Amino acid sequence: MRIWIAVCVTCFGALRVRAEESFAVLRSGAKVQLSGLSPAGACLAAEQGRPVKCLSLSQLKSVEGPLSQDFRPLADLSQRLWRAQSRLKRQDAQGAEPLLEALWKETQGWTGPTRAEIAAGWLACRNAHDPSASAVAPWVEWLDHSDSLDAENAAKVRDSIPNLASGDIWITNLPPIWLDSPSVRQLAETGLGASSKRTGHPSGADLLQIYVAAARRDSGMSSDLDPAKLLHDPGWANIAGELVLSESTDATVRSEARSRLIGRISSTTPAWMLAWCRLGLGRSLLMEDDAEQRRLGTLSLLWVASRPDADPWLASLALGDAARGLAALGDWQGCRAVLADLEQRYAESPVLESIGFATVRRQAAQHAPVPPISVSGPTPAPAAAENDK
Repeated sequence: MRIWIAVCVTCFGALRVRAEESFAVLRSGAKVQLSGLSPAGACLAAEQGRPVKCLSLSQLKSVEGPLSQDFRPLADLSQRLWRAQSRLKRQDAQGAEPLLEALWKETQGWTGPTRAEIAAGWLACRNAHDPSASAVAPWVEWLDHSDSLDAENAAKVRDSIPNLASGDIWITNLPPIWLDSPSVRQLAETGLGASSKRTGHPSGADLLQIYVAAARRDSGMSSDLDPAKLLHDPGWANIAGELVLSESTDATVRSEARSRLIGRISSTTPAWMLAWCRLGLGRSLLMEDDAEQRRLGTLSLLWVASRPDADPWLASLALGDAARGLAALGDWQGCRAVLADLEQRYAESPVLESIGFATVRRQAAQHAPVPPISVSGPTPAPAAAENDK
């Protein structure tokens, strides 16, 4: 927020004289004085004792005074963004999607409140149903620009994002675990870049690196990242980073990442985080050579799917991986039972269309018990009763 305000002050300093008499009529009907206006948003005139407040263009209905000429080329964008946000408030993501897709493309490279609101809206559309790899870009950009919104409007924008953890940054049904698809391969081709090297919440750059690494893993692409170094990278010291490292090809890294995931599990851990931890532990343990560890991994995955509050996407992922684990253990009866449960409970899940699922289903069918063959021949027809002759 401070950085963006400093930019505003610098950019709008030359306009101070002409902006002093500029006013905006907001969508709420309020009339406020402006100190600056640009595609990034509108800065209100400073009030004594209060921080500078910056608004997204969507909140401006009209502008009066010298800055009105700066608003004219932005008025259409303001109107379209306001319409998109109105549709999201009505839970109409399908109606908002074409508007936000166009705005997302038009405003690439923008910063500030307007871009933050567009990113959050596009994220809401991308994650309205099944989570998609295409939700990652708007999510990480929203994180990077959300502090340009004032507290009141930031809260409203947060409320529009589905599956956003209360008081946190995480999208609860979007762990860094993918099924190979065009959107995952597109994410995998994104440049990795460098993490931010800061502590606390990961930045957008941190998360992008983590999720791109997961997309490369799950689409069969190689990565130049060194997992042993990432264990000590502050940008990876979070649940998403630990989930990716728990599936490293390095057994030592896997073990350490699992220990960190276990350390997150307590009586106060939110339900969504418990599911992520159990899912990560299960998938990681399936990579081990020891049959007992793989069995524990399968149980961890079945735990995720058995919860009454289980997210459908995570539960279907867990069941698909549990079937794979049971197949590796040679428990074909259990494997077939889990496959039947998955097909019955989550008939629309993308897991059912994945290559891995098809392979396990084919293997389970090949190991199905063969019905016994009768050696006594067909059962003779009953003799006709005397009165039927």
